[in-house]
Amino acid sequence: MQTLIRTLNIFREGILLLLLIIGGFFFFVHPALALGLSPPTVEIPSILRNTTQSRTVGLYRASEDIGDVKMHVEPSGENAAFITSGEEDIVMLSGQNSVQYEFDINPGDAPNGDYEVHLRFLKINEGALGEDVKTGNMVVTGVTAQILVTVGGVENLAYKLEALSVDQTEVGRAVQATYQVSNTGNVDWRIEKIRFDFTNTEDEVLVESVEVSSSGIAPVTAGKPYQQFPLMLEPKLTEGSYKVQAVFYSNGTEVGTLQSGNALDVYAEGTLAQEGEISGISVNKPSYNSGEKVKVDVVFQNTGEVDVDAVFVASVYRGDEVVDILRGKSYVVGRGDEMVFSEIYDPKSIKGTYIIEAYVEYGKRRTDAQKISFEVLSSGIGGSIFGKAGSFVNSFIGLGILVVLLFAGVILYRNKRKKKVILPPPPPPPSELPHEPIAPPILPPPLPSPLLSPQPPPAPEPPREPSLPPLPPLPPPPSV
Repeated sequence: MQTLIRTLNIFREGILLLLLIIGGFFFFVHPALALGLSPPTVEIPSILRNTTQSRTVGLYRASEDIGDVKMHVEPSGENAAFITSGEEDIVMLSGQNSVQYEFDINPGDAPNGDYEVHLRFLKINEGALGEDVKTGNMVVTGVTAQILVTVGGVENLAYKLEALSVDQTEVGRAVQATYQVSNTGNVDWRIEKIRFDFTNTEDEVLVESVEVSSSGIAPVTAGKPYQQFPLMLEPKLTEGSYKVQAVFYSNGTEVGTLQSGNALDVYAEGTLAQEGEISGISVNKPSYNSGEKVKVDVVFQNTGEVDVDAVFVASVYRGDEVVDILRGKSYVVGRGDEMVFSEIYDPKSIKGTYIIEAYVEYGKRRTDAQKISFEVLSSGIGGSIFGKAGSFVNSFIGLGILVVLLFAGVILYRNKRKKKVILPPPPPPPSELPHEPIAPPILPPPLPSPLLSPQPPPAPEPPREPSLPPLPPLPPPPSV
């Protein structure tokens, strides 16, 4: 008993010690969670003295991080003064997986040559901003960006025209066009002028051209990629769809063109007040038997400022082939209202994988399309007889197949019974339980055997008559 009590006490003390160790770990030690950085190395191959270039790096949340992630940013190294702007403290909010950090580089009067600057991103605890960073009350974990700078005395103009987009508009309204340019050189690029050409998409006829002079064009900053510049244009366009091309000029010559990635749609006045979207699409089940029909539901929301006439439209694909077009009735959907459009599709019992691509037309606009898929299984007895049969023929054929199978089964069963051999039951398994020896049974004395019973004495033989002596041989006949 004393040994048991002593063992329990040791066990209790061990558990208490383990809890103290775990609690101390969580109380005194902060988890060192990593940050992601892209790109880890930033190169500035050419920068002039006393000029500024901008760069951007991306910071990414660690998978273990929950909630807001706070970071302190500090340049380091002998050339830390090259970094002339950038936030000192940044926060990646809960729900964000990444944040972009932009900073400027200016070498000042540094001699021509190669330099290296480090930019540290340190993840800190709650309340560790500002002065607490100096006291060490922070998680000293994070990432460091390496910045390689080459200061040179030769001007280098290098740029790339990348993209052009245009926004939808109405008759009588301005058109917003946005172009994107990267400048990889060490001097700013000043565009002389840009000409925008508008071509009708139906007949490919140039309708109008609009020019923007250098006074209305912002310079493209040196050493900064993916710069976007919006411009407001005022062409006199009628209702329709147009292609847009931008032609760029520098020093009196054409230096490049951009085609709009999307068509410019010009609507009637008041059309853009119409807004709507599909918030959900569904079918009543993922797979169907032969003869069953598919119910498609689409939820449409009127998010615009006016009531709209809305129509459900869908294309049905089997594989890559369009096999049907669905178009429903038109309904008025009030401003801010939601409506469910339902349509029935009959796949006609053709097996395969189907995709429904649906959208809603409202006013003179339409929503983005959404897709959903379903399966049609091969026809079978269950689907033809007990399910929703597609026709009387399907039901009749299925019933006939069932009768034939039942008849064949009965015949096979009867033949099998005739040939069935009844085998004696197997002997019971020997018992493995221990048992006492059993005395041999007491048998009655055996009956006397007729072969072993005493026999009467044999009867005396009758007297035999005395035998006569043999006769002498006959004499030979006389000779003549």
